[in-house]
Amino acid sequence: AETGAVIVCFQRLNTLKRAVSNYRMTEERKSQFRRKDLSPSRIPPEYLKSQIERYEVYNAQRRCLMEMAARAGVDVMEIRYEDIQTRPHTLFLEFFDKVGLPPDECLEEHSQSSRFKKSTGDDLREVLINYDEIHSYFTGTPVLAMLEERRSVQ
Repeated sequence: AETGAVIVCFQRLNTLKRAVSNYRMTEERKSQFRRKDLSPSRIPPEYLKSQIERYEVYNAQRRCLMEMAARAGVDVMEIRYEDIQTRPHTLFLEFFDKVGLPPDECLEEHSQSSRFKKSTGDDLREVLINYDEIHSYFTGTPVLAMLEERRSVQ
């Protein structure tokens, strides 16, 4: 039965970069709002591993809840962090369409020149002082591909 409700779920596919950003924000207070010191960080690989494992549990729970909602007739939309970075205008048009609202007249202005500036770059070689240590730690695991991802988005 169609409910008329819409659930919008936000996620970041690269859980390693999510863990790095989280560490920099919570442990070092480095964020887009405190841009004075965005110097590279030394993050223990064990911390990253534990965070990634936790995020994988959250992702499994989120997928289960989204499937249950869809079976119950609730419309669902996933918004990926990576998509906000690469195609914000299109994504927000899709969002407005999904929730049944006309696009805001200032959408064009805001989606093309956001004041949001990433505080953790996408090339983790420039963000992690101990990049080589982390690379060795995750060699032979699926996390290595996340570490080596070099998407350049501004």
